[in-house]
Amino acid sequence: MHLGALELLLDNVDEGRAYLEECVSIGRGHLQSQASSLLTEALYCLCLAAIMRGDVAYALRLSDESIRLAKEEGIVP
Repeated sequence: MHLGALELLLDNVDEGRAYLEECVSIGRGHLQSQASSLLTEALYCLCLAAIMRGDVAYALRLSDESIRLAKEEGIVP
């Protein structure tokens, strides 16, 4: 996940998105474990990548999923 975020910071959006999508894919397979907070963070970063690419609709879907998971985990009220 951190490699993806770093790539975004370096303006390598496609590379960052690929790392983040892999992280999200793995995290979705482990929702019952501690990976859910990492998944929430990866979704947030992937949302930023979508915004950087101009894909607002995809960013909104990712943001909604991230917020839903954060609420389920008690991270946000």
